[in-house]
Amino acid sequence: MYNEHAAIICSNFDQAINKCGKAQLGASMLEKFFHRYPEAKALFVGVNIADFSASKFRIISEHIIDCVRRPEHATYNMFCEIHRHNYLDINDVDYHYALIDTCREAVEEALSEEWTAELNAHWNDVVQASKAVIQQAWLEANESGMK
Repeated sequence: MYNEHAAIICSNFDQAINKCGKAQLGASMLEKFFHRYPEAKALFVGVNIADFSASKFRIISEHIIDCVRRPEHATYNMFCEIHRHNYLDINDVDYHYALIDTCREAVEEALSEEWTAELNAHWNDVVQASKAVIQQAWLEANESGMK
């Protein structure tokens, strides 16, 4: 089921990057993220968001792709990310969910003229799969005593 989804999502990421560039997509994603999760902005004090945005977009978009192509790998990577975020005192699963949502929103905005009901349905499935991976990683973190 997810092979088609992965192909479509990868194509959408490529189209959006070709249209806007990773930096602009990342800036849009982070702007939406900070609007939704304003307390996170304090974690980025001293970070040049313009320079960082392309990298953050790449990290989140690759995670989304991994969630549908290699969910076990994505779960392990998210488990490690949760552990890393413990040192920053980020203990909120919604932080991670918001990054998935805002990445999708940035791509949808970039491809607004090409966005269809079919694309929307594929993205809804992929976002849910991504959130399921995040939830699984949080459960494993809790079971390991990390949380």
